[in-house]
Amino acid sequence: MEHGLSKKERISSLKAIEHLIARGHYVGSGPLRCCWVIRNTGAAEAIEVAEKTGAAGVAEVIETAEKAGAAGVAGLAGKVEAADASKVTAAQGTPVHLNRIVVSVPKKMFRRAVKRNLLKRRIREAYRLQKQLLTGNGVDLMFVYKSKDIAPYSQISDCVAAILKQISSKLHKNEQI
Repeated sequence: MEHGLSKKERISSLKAIEHLIARGHYVGSGPLRCCWVIRNTGAAEAIEVAEKTGAAGVAEVIETAEKAGAAGVAGLAGKVEAADASKVTAAQGTPVHLNRIVVSVPKKMFRRAVKRNLLKRRIREAYRLQKQLLTGNGVDLMFVYKSKDIAPYSQISDCVAAILKQISSKLHKNEQI
């Protein structure tokens, strides 16, 4: 298992970050909060519609999505095979099978850049070593540090693991729809 964190696995586009914040789901653990969204828009819209309506099956999801008027979901039945993560790429050229992250430590909490950078390095390292816990493909993540105290690496690592497991369980639950 490769433990690297390449440039393609990082979100740097302002547009991608705005999309993540606008359409993302939030989970938290300890001093960390994570916003996440599935990058494949058709699947993301189908999951969002299914969550709102409580749909049980794929046909019901498509029907409900068509009634709700979700753009890009009307032809979801024919696109299920085309949504193979190894073949589809996102608009920015990032392969859909890669999960991407961005880390934020607010200046309001830590005025000194040295402390902010220390926490960002710890969060990135914890994610890098545990990214295999995230079973979904094409997920954008934004980790935000929300405590006023500097947490040790062991606590940050445990929180990142808990967040990744929460997201994986939600993704796995939505795959069964």
